[in-house]
Amino acid sequence: MTNENSALSIASLRSANNFDLIRLVAASLVVFSHSFILTEGTDTHEFLYRLTAGREDLGQLAVATFFVISGFLITMSYESSRSVGNYLWKRLLRVFPALLILLLLTTFVLGPIASSLSLKEYFSQSHTYTYLTNVRLFRLQYDLPGLFHDNPYPNAVNGSLWTLAYEFTCYVIVAALGACGLLRKRWFIALLFVVSLLPLPLQSLHQNIQILVMLFSYFSAGMLAYLYFPDIKFSAKYIALACAALATSLFTPYFQTAFAVFGSYLILKLAFLKVPALQAVTRNGDFSYGIYIYAFPLQQFIVQRWGTPLSWLQLFAISYLVTLIFAMLSWHFIEKPALQLKRAFPARPT
Repeated sequence: MTNENSALSIASLRSANNFDLIRLVAASLVVFSHSFILTEGTDTHEFLYRLTAGREDLGQLAVATFFVISGFLITMSYESSRSVGNYLWKRLLRVFPALLILLLLTTFVLGPIASSLSLKEYFSQSHTYTYLTNVRLFRLQYDLPGLFHDNPYPNAVNGSLWTLAYEFTCYVIVAALGACGLLRKRWFIALLFVVSLLPLPLQSLHQNIQILVMLFSYFSAGMLAYLYFPDIKFSAKYIALACAALATSLFTPYFQTAFAVFGSYLILKLAFLKVPALQAVTRNGDFSYGIYIYAFPLQQFIVQRWGTPLSWLQLFAISYLVTLIFAMLSWHFIEKPALQLKRAFPARPT
């Protein structure tokens, strides 16, 4: 699957970048954005939501950023894998160990503490245990018996998990394209990217398909960024034009398209900005995934237990610190040890 040229490019790309920092900022923006809806029941006061008249919010911007970066790094991961199976094994290790621990802690620790039901009532309901089926990613169960009924954003235990199914679907698409020999066909990936941006009549399709197409536009932008990386030119003029186009699009219905095109270019520039101090921020670990999956239930719990109405700023300040602790523990004791098993999958040439 790898060859000498791609191995060289992969080694150079991995040597120094700011992807972990950008993902950390994106995960933090999700926590920030959710602080509005979880304290007020709506995000109408969130800054980007107000600026764009409700078309976008900072959480959506963060998710788009995640998918652009993921498209770049996952394509690189496939290129560096010994086989399709080895690639999928690495993806499984990155997503599921931390997710499973989160679901277990939510069901058997947070649930009994936060539920308005007695312990006997909570554990006697089958709905308690079916929450663990969220490890499948698809057909998520968002509630647990007796949790957060009276919160401003009621019942939802972890509203952040919805993106994981789409993320993993993109991983499978990469595997399928690679197995068919199409992943290195830059024209084909460019075609997929363009099609994902076209105003196709998707309204007749299931909502999940519509969302997948939207998110894949960002993901495929990252794929293209990786495939064309040696040919991409960065200059002050191009960066200024990209910033101007992106800023202008905020006031139009075309921000998603603009972000896939111009936002991915700017993300790539930031990712390879040579500022050692930036890389030092994430030197002790990649906490973005832990922040993303733990923040929502912790924020809901804080809102429930605070006793008096919280402002969005108070919730963000309190919950971010608590979430960061959980994310650090998740990285050092679950995610990092799991990733050390990447080479456990037997090498089988494709």
